[in-house]
Amino acid sequence: SQFENQNYQLAVKEYQRALFFSKGEKTDYLYQQIARAFFKNSQFTQAAYFYDLSYKTSTNDSLKKELTFNKAQCYLLMSDYRQSLYELTSLGNELSEYFKRKQDFYFAVSYFGIEDFEKSEAYFISLVKNDPELVNEISGLFSRKNLNRPSPKTAKTLSRIIPGSGQLYVGDLKNGLNSLVLTG
Repeated sequence: SQFENQNYQLAVKEYQRALFFSKGEKTDYLYQQIARAFFKNSQFTQAAYFYDLSYKTSTNDSLKKELTFNKAQCYLLMSDYRQSLYELTSLGNELSEYFKRKQDFYFAVSYFGIEDFEKSEAYFISLVKNDPELVNEISGLFSRKNLNRPSPKTAKTLSRIIPGSGQLYVGDLKNGLNSLVLTG
């Protein structure tokens, strides 16, 4: 109830208390809930740590993949793009279409963050490869020489293509990822 009422600090304490008395039962769930509470409270380092603990105790492969994306999202929000890339790479290449598209988007953002624009462009294009008009538009955006200076027009165009990417482009990672998750 503390989590539902957005009292995330109190929720963390209650979940940690439940974890202490759980006798090893539902630890992956409790770790995940603690991580979610830290994430909602913008404590991304702690959230990544508890997502990792949940990953290590979970037996569900799909959940493990989602937890890896959650960790990568925490690192993106902390501007630790290399750690995000490490997490994304750990997923491997044998992914469902859903997970592959999600991985490609996170790769695109991570590579953009470390200013490897060539790889970032390739991943963004892979997301819209079936629409030649969007491919050309993305290529045009990346062909500009001023990628380090955000353009409002570019941000608007990116947001039309992939909701949230405009915010990511201008450096607003939290709102960009939030927009992507809400529309995804």
